[in-house]
Amino acid sequence: MTENQTPDCFACILQATIKADQAEWLQAQVQVLQARREQLLADLREVDTAHLKLIITRQLALPAQSETAPAKNRNQPSPQIRAENLTDDQVREIRVLFANGELPRVIGKKFGVSRTTVFFVVRQSVRGAL
Repeated sequence: MTENQTPDCFACILQATIKADQAEWLQAQVQVLQARREQLLADLREVDTAHLKLIITRQLALPAQSETAPAKNRNQPSPQIRAENLTDDQVREIRVLFANGELPRVIGKKFGVSRTTVFFVVRQSVRGAL
């Protein structure tokens, strides 16, 4: 019976040792993860602080809403000139600028017309070929 007890005792000791080693390893892993968690939380607090400072700085740099121009009413069309109201000289200039590679958006802003109106003028739908 002593021979049977020895392997069992050895197995028990071995299992206890393995469990102790595993518990030690797990405890070390928990400590590493807790330290990493604390570092991440500290980093997050730092980022939040920097982000808040940036937002506050931008808010202070911007004029208050009441100091700026009133908001546009999006239901009302912007005042733009219709193609029929362009002079012959303006139509010619729009066509020249477009032919020289100027962007229709830029041309439209210059003459107070939409980009679509610029294309309309360029396609010679206004006054034929001037």
